[in-house]
Amino acid sequence: MAVWQLKGIHADRETRAMRLIGTAFAVLAAYLLIQLAIVIATGLALVLRSVIRKRATGSWKSTDPEHRPASP
Repeated sequence: MAVWQLKGIHADRETRAMRLIGTAFAVLAAYLLIQLAIVIATGLALVLRSVIRKRATGSWKSTDPEHRPASP
């Protein structure tokens, strides 16, 4: 597509090449936005599930065996 545009053979071919390039960028942008939405939704679901599980089990304390609560 870009080669047609760079050769400059015909104006109609150049117009077609520019439209194809524009369409390809628009499709790529749409794909990236959809993937971003999926990643954010999935990540948010995992975080919420973890928070709900911790609240239900009361396991807000550190799981690190070296962790000691501060002395009063």
